[in-house]
Amino acid sequence: MTERPTPDSDISRTGGGRRQSRRLDDRSPSPQPRLGLQLTTSSHTPLAGESDPKRLYSVAAAADSLSITRKHLYTLIGRGEIATVTIGRRRLVPATELDRFVDYLVSAAR
Repeated sequence: MTERPTPDSDISRTGGGRRQSRRLDDRSPSPQPRLGLQLTTSSHTPLAGESDPKRLYSVAAAADSLSITRKHLYTLIGRGEIATVTIGRRRLVPATELDRFVDYLVSAAR
């Protein structure tokens, strides 16, 4: 036997056969942002010659900054050409490693 919707709820079926219930009065618009709040920025100032204060990059961001694919960056990491660190389960690339690798490429091209 199937359940019948109560007058104060709207029950609909979703794709997986699960039932989803929501109250009809929960359809109010989202709250307005508070006025008068000021956003603050980080007080860290970049060091000399440093345009971005970031010190660690995700593999995707590091690959993007080198204009290569993630797969190619993982190949370079596997070969030991770029060192990484792990924090928890995340593999991160230090900014100094990116700079060192680019300097190596420039010197090798001469």
